[in-house]
Amino acid sequence: DTAPRDFETRLFAQLSDETGRGETELRAIVADWMEHRPLRHLPGARVEGSRHLFEKLRANGTTIAAWSDHPVANKLAVLGLEADHRLAATDAELGTLKPDPAGLLLLMRRSGATPRETLMIGDRMSRDGAAARAAGVDFLLRSDRAPRLSGACRYWLRDFRPLLTQRVQAMT
Repeated sequence: DTAPRDFETRLFAQLSDETGRGETELRAIVADWMEHRPLRHLPGARVEGSRHLFEKLRANGTTIAAWSDHPVANKLAVLGLEADHRLAATDAELGTLKPDPAGLLLLMRRSGATPRETLMIGDRMSRDGAAARAAGVDFLLRSDRAPRLSGACRYWLRDFRPLLTQRVQAMT
């Protein structure tokens, strides 16, 4: 499948046109800033209790998936979290960025989950929330402040305790 190669080629060609820099230089810059540098900041961004939440969800038989526009494995490792399924925009099966719901739909297919059984947790309404809405799944916004909401979006801002006792499909 050539989708991610085509996807990356298109992205870097556009970036090269916009900046006047060569693709090799741009790939090195993007790898450094998108894959390596952010890792040292992730522990400070970890949601308190997230490791416990993941452990309890898994103990309850809940499948956990992680989907990102950026590589996922190192992010999860730094956070001390594990997911049953992982997917990044540049993976062979995907080749598209959020808010396109293709990644969420692919993870639901992989895990055998229906939209009704799925909860997506994200930190941006414009990308994560829009993808969840397009896939027909409930969405929990992880935010330190209350967002402005449109009447068309589903929104859960509630305590995580119910997730520790219910069996649900969790997507992050």
